[in-house]
Amino acid sequence: MKIKNDSAHQVNSYRITLSYENNIYQALKRFWEIEDIPSLTPRLSEEEFCEAHFQKTYRVDENGRFIVKLPIFDEEKKKLGNSKPLAISRFLAMERKFAKNKHFEEQYKEFMFEYRDHKHLTLVKGDDNLISNGGIYYLPHHAFVKPSSTSTKLRVVFDGSCKAAKTVSLISILGVGPSIQRDIFSTLIYFRLHKIAFSADIVKMYRQILVASEDQNFQRIVWRDPHKYSCWQSLK
Repeated sequence: MKIKNDSAHQVNSYRITLSYENNIYQALKRFWEIEDIPSLTPRLSEEEFCEAHFQKTYRVDENGRFIVKLPIFDEEKKKLGNSKPLAISRFLAMERKFAKNKHFEEQYKEFMFEYRDHKHLTLVKGDDNLISNGGIYYLPHHAFVKPSSTSTKLRVVFDGSCKAAKTVSLISILGVGPSIQRDIFSTLIYFRLHKIAFSADIVKMYRQILVASEDQNFQRIVWRDPHKYSCWQSLK
């Protein structure tokens, strides 16, 4: 407001009122905390175990391929139980499908023979003495068919989530490590930086990493040729 007096001078006076609302301040502070992207995500103890386990146990062979051990707590192995009867039952059901659909059988066998030819399968003796102490686990397997695929229309899926009665599955006792891939938001932003982007797929990426020989018994499967006796093979 303006204050006039008898002199020739003019005096300006200003008044400011500040009203502080604690609830609004806290709500705004909380909003920015939620929206803020943290620079470092704290790791869980399980993630730290997996990271330390990998650093301690991995090795590289003469061809440059990584060989890793499965991140399993020793006390958890005994909870696996005997999954062999269930794996055999599932395999016999698959053979009945083979009898009804020869084309399906040929595709399935072609996939499995590729595993064999690339030495991703190893023939082992049926020594099941280790089952009692959780030293062996049989993976049931089934087919996943994708007709639209340009490379492999049929893939064989090995079911690590299967469990025998009153026991646990292999997946449930494996440690879950930290995510080392770039998050999807960063990937989308990265794609916007350039006019042209290239993408590629690594053929059989997961099969380029070998599992240590002492852990291959946790990846046994049931397979046989119709004209031969049953054989139990281990995934590498």
